[in-house]
Parts: sequence; C-alpha cells; structure tokens
Amino acid sequence: MNEKQSPIRLHSHMAAMLALEQAIGQRIEHLLSQVTHNSEAVALLKDLQKLTANHRPALAARLQVVAPDVPIPETTPMAASLEGVYDSVTYPASAALISLYTLFHKAIIGYTVLMVLTRRFADSSVRSEDNTDDLVQQHLRNVTVAVQQVVRGLPGVVVAELEQAGQECQCTCPACGLGICLCAVSTRRALGMAWTDAGPVYMPEGIVVVHPRSGSGAAKAGFQKGNVVVAVDGKAIESLPMLQETIGNHGSGEEIDFQVQQSSGESVDIRAVRP
Repeated sequence: MNEKQSPIRLHSHMAAMLALEQAIGQRIEHLLSQVTHNSEAVALLKDLQKLTANHRPALAARLQVVAPDVPIPETTPMAASLEGVYDSVTYPASAALISLYTLFHKAIIGYTVLMVLTRRFADSSVRSEDNTDDLVQQHLRNVTVAVQQVVRGLPGVVVAELEQAGQECQCTCPACGLGICLCAVSTRRALGMAWTDAGPVYMPEGIVVVHPRSGSGAAKAGFQKGNVVVAVDGKAIESLPMLQETIGNHGSGEEIDFQVQQSSGESVDIRAVRP
C-alpha cells in the first residue's frame, strides 16, 4: 500500500475518538459527584455511563490490533465554557447535561467521519468479520441515543431545579393553571415535533456516483462523478441495499446493465463487468 493509500487518517482518527471517549467518561464521573441533590440528573447520568462504558476499552483493543504504534492524544477539547451563558453554580444539574450534550454531539460527528474512513480503507465487514466499522456503528448508535436521552431528560431536570429553588409554575395553560404542571412534558413534545419536522438524515434521493476508483469496472464502463443510478438490469433501484443485492447477484466476469442519469439530465445505458 503506497503513502497515498495508507490509512494514516483512519488510525489517527480512531486515536482521537479514544481520547474523546475517555473525556466523556471522566466528565460523567465528575458530574455525578456534583449533582447528587438532583435525582433526575443522577439517574440520567448513570444511564449514560452504562450506555457508553464499553466504548473506550473496545476502541483501545481494536486500535491495538490495527495500529498499536499510533499515539493517543493526552487531551481532547472539552465542551465550551458555559460561563456567561449558563449559571453552572446555581444550576449545576442542567449545566452538567448541557456540557455532556456538547461532548456527545462531538462524538456523533467524530464517529460519522470515522465510519466513512473505515469503509474507504476497507476496514469493514465486507473485508472481514473482525473489523472497525461494526464497532463504530454500535458506538454511533449509542452516542445518538445518549443525545436523545439528554434532550429528553433536560426539561425535567430544569423543572426539578426550579422546584428546589421554590419557584412554582406560573403558566396559565389549562393544566398548569389547575396546578398540574406540564412545562417539562410540553417542552419534550415540542422538541420531538421539531426533530420530526427536520426530517431524517438519509433521504432516498437516488444513488449518486462519486469519482469511480481508478481501473475499476465502473471507471472502465464510463461512469462519471455525479451520475445517478436509476435502474440495474431493467429494475428500478429504490435503496442502497437493493443496489448492493442486485450487483451481488452477478458473478465475477458477468455483465451488469445500468441506467444512469447524467448531470445534464440525459438518461444513458452503461454496461459494466463485475470483477
């Protein structure tokens, strides 16, 4: 493997994620000692601790297998200071969740990048059952759940802080006016609606081709960056798994007929040979 193809970025990014996971674990440990007065926050932090407990040892073990000489960063950037934005002294429980939310979002971004790298450098289940991509997918799911748990729990934690400070609900909606405060519940509902309205990250907008690998069957057949795969063997392609399955049904050396849409909007037929 030449220098251009060397997975240096993959392994250095794994090391950076290992440092970030260590920072998250240390942050949760520290925050647990700071919010003992708020049972909602304590319960949530313990759930987050359990959810992510295996991340650091699993990443460390995998990095030891694929790149044992890659150095682990001693520190990783922590959440931005809340000073001047949020009173962490008066409201330590909600401030704790906000700082964790920032770290978990960094983890989502980091694992997203790492997943692309594992696949580009063939460290996935396509190459071997023992791979980094499966690990990254699980960790990405966990930190995404962690973000949802923080957002779901934050309104209740804020209400608990207000109650402890003696601040009663002043909302005049029918339920709150009666004395049944729904401020936390209604906030969670509004957040859920906002996320639903934003839509999913993945949209079935078509299979857009990036620059084909040099010397590959697609490159030889004439695929170009920006082509959109519309159909294969006369069958409309509606999803990524469908494309994978249709190509996989062909053996090595067999021809595959593609219908693609070019950036000009013109539809053309391309025949490629599976290696």
